[in-house]
Formats: sequence, structure tokens, C-alpha cells
Amino acid sequence: MERNPDHLNPCREFNRYTELFKAHCPPEKLTGPKGLANTLAWFGTGQGVGTEQFLNTLHTSGGFWKDELVGMIQQFATASERRHMRTAPPYDNPRAWGNQPNDTLAAQPAKRQQVSAAKPKPERLTLEEKFGPMFSPEVEDAWLQHLGPLANQDPRGRSPADLPSWTATLELIKSINIPAFKTGLTAMQLVNTLPFSGIVQMPTAMAMANWIADNQGLGAVAGLQLLGFKTTTKNQIRAAFICFHNYLDSKLTALDKQVLGFHPPFTEHVLCKIPRWEKYLKADGCSSPSQMLEELGDIEWISGSNAQDPSAMPFPLVPNEKDLELALEKGGEERKESVCSEWLKDSVFSIITQDNEDTDEHESEEETVLRVRSILT
Repeated sequence: MERNPDHLNPCREFNRYTELFKAHCPPEKLTGPKGLANTLAWFGTGQGVGTEQFLNTLHTSGGFWKDELVGMIQQFATASERRHMRTAPPYDNPRAWGNQPNDTLAAQPAKRQQVSAAKPKPERLTLEEKFGPMFSPEVEDAWLQHLGPLANQDPRGRSPADLPSWTATLELIKSINIPAFKTGLTAMQLVNTLPFSGIVQMPTAMAMANWIADNQGLGAVAGLQLLGFKTTTKNQIRAAFICFHNYLDSKLTALDKQVLGFHPPFTEHVLCKIPRWEKYLKADGCSSPSQMLEELGDIEWISGSNAQDPSAMPFPLVPNEKDLELALEKGGEERKESVCSEWLKDSVFSIITQDNEDTDEHESEEETVLRVRSILT
């Protein structure tokens, strides 16, 4: 099976997936009444690199975007007929996010019913049943209300303060009660993509950390584990993500961040790639990331040297204790007066002490700081 390059590309904002989405669902259209309907149809059928040949066939009809339900249904009905005659490329991709198929991303997913001996194959949704809920008046009204003053406006040049929050948008997507978006990765990927079009605020590191902690079976936690973090509890996962994100933030140069598109979705995306790099490099008989670390870990790191030397690393592969300490301290502002900085009290300290899953209620702040540090193996 040919590998999807976006499954290995660490850049989330500038990968082919985002490029295709912007081309077929332009920002100025996303704020209109059919903005969410088309976004749901795109993500709900796994559009992207795996369906790019199908998307290329739509240019003569104006692209993927449709202003009416009937147009979206006809678009997939035509593609389905051609596919059955083996004269058309795939028009949906249940493996959009990895090797494990997700049937809810099919254009006609199976109905939720038990398979019996008398009916060995599950009945499939019709295209109207698939796309009808996405183009419903309720979804349209909810979207425009969510956008507020941004509705029907060109989002380009808007202040982030004028945009809906990432967390509120994720809650909206889950609330529309469409199977592919009730929980998990597809809803998050949808909301992660909208900031790149200027429709939604970029998530904070804490918001992303909370999502990862609530979805532990996905790639980001596996990436943290491969990096050596403890991830037994939600608190450990949150603090590990924040530590890793802030470490990159402190080491990458301004040019690095511009080229990579550095933000919390980038960090989440990179963590998901680490297990895949490990797997594919081993399968290809190459050195795994773990072996590369042993080979390159002792090389002196110089900030910015990767701009001239492609073989240089953009950040130290082996952080020292002080680096990690500062990463835990770092917040919206640089406050290094103490390990118990205001940011540590307000974020890492609060998430560690907000429940009793691994905390002594009489624990002092100094003891909590020591325990936060112990999250790192």
C-alpha cells in the first residue's frame, strides 16, 4: 500500500491536506451558511491526499464545495457509479488518519445494527442519509450563531479575539450528533484545521493537553511514551505535553517556527508522527529514531545552525534537566524567578491538584513541584 506522505510530514499547517482543504473550502465561504456543512462533508468522507485524484475530477464542476444538499449527493452518486465501473479513483478514505479504517468516514457507512447469519453484511446508509444531517437547517443555524459577528464576513485580517475559541468550536462539532464527529480524532482534526483558515482561534497548549489526556488511545500519547514521559494518569499526560511543547518553543528559532508552523496543533501532530517514524524506519531497514538518538545525541547543538546546515538539528535531541525545568515553568510570559512561578501555580500546579487521582490533598506547593518533575522518567 502506498504511504500517505501527510502521515509522516511533521508540518500540520502546511501539509498537502491543509492545502487541499483551503483550495476546495475557501475561508471566505466557510463563514457562510453552508460553511460547516461542506466542512463536515469533507472531513466526514476522509478527503485529502488519499482522494486527491477524485478531487481533481471536480474542478470542471467548481470543486468539492456545494451550496445545496442535492449537489453534494449527486457529486458522490456520480463518483460511486464510476467507481463500480472501475473508471474512477477512490472518493472517500476511511483510513484518512492512519492505517486503521474508520467506517464512519465512508461516503456510505454501515448502519449501526447487528450482523446476523441471515444478513451477513450490514446495510449501508444512503447518500441522503449520510449528508442530509450535515446540510440541515439546524446545523446551518448553529454555525452562524457560533460565528457571531464573523458570520458571512471575510475572515482574513481578523483579530484572534474576534474568532470563536477552539474549545467552544470542538464542543459545537460534537454536539451536532453526527457519528463521525461525536468523539475522537476526526472532530479534533476538523477544529485544528479551521485556525489555518482564520475561522477559529488557535488552541492553547493547555486546551490541547486536555484533549490528549481525554483521548489516550491515540498517537500523541504513544509519542510521549516513546520520548520517555510517564503517561499513566491524565495529569501526567497534560504536564508531559506542556513540557514538550514549551521545550520546542524555547529551542526553535523564529525562522524554524515560521517554516514549521509552530503552535499546539503542530506539537500534537509531531507526537503522532513519532510512532509512525519508528515503525516505518524499522520496516525499511533503517535506523529507528531511538537508534538515531544514540548516534546523534552527543553532537553539540548550536541554535540556528540548521538554517545553513541541513544535517543539524533544530533543537537538542537530549535535553538537560535545566531545559525541562524551564519548560515546566514557561507560560504566556517568561517568568523564571522561581520554580513556583505564577504560570506553574496557574497551570501545571492546578491540573496536578484539580483531582485526587494521584495527589495528597495536604501536599505543599514545593512537594507538588517535585512530583511534577518526577513525571519525567
